[in-house]
Amino acid sequence: MAWTWRCQVALLLLLGLARLPSGQGKLLPPQGHAQAVDTVVVDLDLPARLRWQKVILPYRQAMAPVVQFLHNLLPPNQANATYQALEAIVVYSISTDSLEGDYGEEIRGLAEATNFTVGEIMLSNFFYELNSGCTSILATDEQNTIFHGRNLDYNQLPGLQATTFNVNFTKSGCLLFRTTTYAGYIGALTGMKPGAFTVSMDQRFTNSSTLLNIVEAALLGGHEVGLTLRTALEHNATFEDAVEYLGSVTPTRWYLVETNYDHWDSVPADDDRRHPAENMLNAFSMTNMTLSALDGIMNTFPVLHRDTTYTTMMRRRRHWYVLPDRPVEGFSCLVTGSGMPGILFPNIQTPEAAVEAIRNCYYPSATLPFGTRGFGFGGANADGSFFAEYAAAANERIVVGVQLEHRTAFEQARLEAILSTPGLIFTQDGPYDHSGSYLLPGRTDHPNVQADLARYRQACQAAGVVAGYRFIALGTDMIHLMDGCRAALANANHHT
Repeated sequence: MAWTWRCQVALLLLLGLARLPSGQGKLLPPQGHAQAVDTVVVDLDLPARLRWQKVILPYRQAMAPVVQFLHNLLPPNQANATYQALEAIVVYSISTDSLEGDYGEEIRGLAEATNFTVGEIMLSNFFYELNSGCTSILATDEQNTIFHGRNLDYNQLPGLQATTFNVNFTKSGCLLFRTTTYAGYIGALTGMKPGAFTVSMDQRFTNSSTLLNIVEAALLGGHEVGLTLRTALEHNATFEDAVEYLGSVTPTRWYLVETNYDHWDSVPADDDRRHPAENMLNAFSMTNMTLSALDGIMNTFPVLHRDTTYTTMMRRRRHWYVLPDRPVEGFSCLVTGSGMPGILFPNIQTPEAAVEAIRNCYYPSATLPFGTRGFGFGGANADGSFFAEYAAAANERIVVGVQLEHRTAFEQARLEAILSTPGLIFTQDGPYDHSGSYLLPGRTDHPNVQADLARYRQACQAAGVVAGYRFIALGTDMIHLMDGCRAALANANHHT
């Protein structure tokens, strides 16, 4: 039976998907701006059929263009047969446990929740095998802290970014591992086992046809790569266990750049992400490599380009797993709700990020209709005033600023748009991060940095926004936190 369905699927893929272009294609600069994505929880203690059902419902509409695009790749006379063969794999896997774990039941549960067929969901789980292109970079600092950056590119399927989210897989109420994925895709192409290892998968372009590679894998009993990586994350507790499961690899340099071509061969001129990434990394060393520096490389063309659907930054030792453009609502609510009269938002790079940050600091009113600050009553009660009076006074006394720390924020049109954000009072340059975004960390006197600053001061004057400010630093958040912990510990010891 296993051999029969493998042959059938291999033949149908060969006939049905032969029109799919292979390779990454010409690289184009990115468009638009980075957006934060949601994080959902998949409870592995639930029956497999139920794990994704509540998670997937908000994304059902966004999945439709992807499912339709894949359907359109199939010749009309082969579509039904392909879906039937894919559904047969699920039925067979459930009865024989031929798919690792209970993934077959998860596929069936997704189909039930979204009203797509089991065949359509299965085809959506093959998409990375069909054609893609990505970039992964590993780098270390002198303390041997490993930083892992990953751009996942896909130039064929429309609407993938709208289906992107982070997944926290839990067991017994505890976080087991994390992934970034697309709605309907149950495998793992990017993930982290907190405290143990991170992983990303990039397609390997070779001289042979990608489609023929798929057919060969199906005939020889190969496993779908995303499910293999998810199994590694779920069932391997250490890096060594994962290496043994996935195969041996030994790093010999302080960084490793992986795109989609064998590192011992040349890369196509129209898809060269490897050498620009290596050139940027060579401007650093283990002594000054940071997660922020790697983030800058991952977000620089051509490493970042028009087909990049998401960027993920990982740091195993600190359990960091982030998409760099994160929502700021929680941060601003924490500061304003505590009664702080001023707030400075770091590393604002786009007008959209500025609007999102600043509007959360103001209560909506007739003069400030853009405000979205929540109407909690704690501040008014502590202030001893009526709430309407408190909200009006809070809007009047709040001082809101943004810090511009990346060279992209100093581009003329983008800079003017950021400075025109309603409610913005002042701005501040971040000189060291600013110079670092040019791969010149600490070179604040460099002509590029100085030219940006001259343009910045002129634009601030034209917009009526304060450029820079003087302040006295009384400490940092960590210093105050540690002082408070020491005081609490001393108090506890005094009473014992």
